[in-house]
Amino acid sequence: MKKILSVIIIILLVIIGGLWWYIRSNPSAPTSAPGVSSSPTVPFPIASDRAINVISQPGSTNTSSFSQNEQSASSTTTRDSYTLFSNPIINYHYTTIATSSVLMFIDRDSGNLYAVRDGEGVHAQRITNTTLLGIEKVWWTESKDRLYSIISSREGGFPSTVVYSTKKNDILASLTGSSSPTALTREGALDSDFIDIAEAPSGSTFLLLSKHKGDEVIIDIVDASTLKKKRLSTTLPLTELSAVWNNAHVATLSTHASFSAPGTLFALDTVTGALTRLLGAQSNFTALTDPTRENILYTDGSRSKIKSTHATSTQILTLSAIPEKCVWSSLYKGLLYCAIPHDSSKFLLQHDAWLRGEYSTRDDIWWIDTRSGTADVLTNFSQTLDASLLSLNSRETALTLKNRVTGALLSIPIPQETSD
Repeated sequence: MKKILSVIIIILLVIIGGLWWYIRSNPSAPTSAPGVSSSPTVPFPIASDRAINVISQPGSTNTSSFSQNEQSASSTTTRDSYTLFSNPIINYHYTTIATSSVLMFIDRDSGNLYAVRDGEGVHAQRITNTTLLGIEKVWWTESKDRLYSIISSREGGFPSTVVYSTKKNDILASLTGSSSPTALTREGALDSDFIDIAEAPSGSTFLLLSKHKGDEVIIDIVDASTLKKKRLSTTLPLTELSAVWNNAHVATLSTHASFSAPGTLFALDTVTGALTRLLGAQSNFTALTDPTRENILYTDGSRSKIKSTHATSTQILTLSAIPEKCVWSSLYKGLLYCAIPHDSSKFLLQHDAWLRGEYSTRDDIWWIDTRSGTADVLTNFSQTLDASLLSLNSRETALTLKNRVTGALLSIPIPQETSD
């Protein structure tokens, strides 16, 4: 009997030892964040980092070149900016009206809607006679015949978010001088306790991120004309988020930069509501995904990096390129335009302060070619520039941005490609 017990004890010890060895050799996978409907994944290969070759230095001027497929483009001279509108503006939006690219924006002082046709320089014209006061934020979406302006304001001291619309034909008529400015049409009001809005790439809908039960975020798809909501199944225990609707079925949600907490980038399926964790990093994390979702620019602690689904490594930038000061090209694969501060090393440490409006920079405009791994100056400035809200027109012949120092709207011509 004693021999049998000894054998059983030895067998149990062997089994326990094997289980202990297995657990030590196979640590458990990270658990999903609360409220995330699908398991976190990082679809990028893990490999050693490689640096972007910086041709110039911040504050310098140089010729530049970049490639699109087998063609190349180069600039022989740097260009300075010109002012589209000298008064402080809230936000702006490119739209196409009768095949013409038109830039729309709101004057902060008067609350009036202005427009300028692409390529017509500084001829901005007022196109509405509705005065909106106390505007804090503006988002845009559009249908075939209407442009929708989602306006958050504190007129009368109380917060409100109202959706207005403008007929595109009325905008064009005001620009051509065939009619006077027209009134905005009030579509209705949204819940005031929201976090962010992201317009759809096409169609008159937008994502609405709202606070729910204190620290939980719910996501709705809203029809701009009727304000009817479709609730997605996803919820998130994060209340500091920025949203971008990248393509027909996918949006990306990024946490705000913070030195006190790590950040995360999520991909949201706008059809099923499934949420996938794309990137998680150290503190001071924000991210910007290109239209194809093949490249992601992000800040990781005190560095800027670029992830690619096709590359075998992460590209590290010695430049302080942050998502809030950059825009991806839609025509040139892997090409990024950024406003780079002269004092790059200091800027990332002041990222939080810059977002709060407590710190200003002096920028030059750069292009970064992630395929060739090079970066160079596109243009430098004689005036003080603290750039934000970078955007490209549809033909990418001009880069538009807001100067946070003056609030003015600026445009920078972009050299066009020439085949070798």
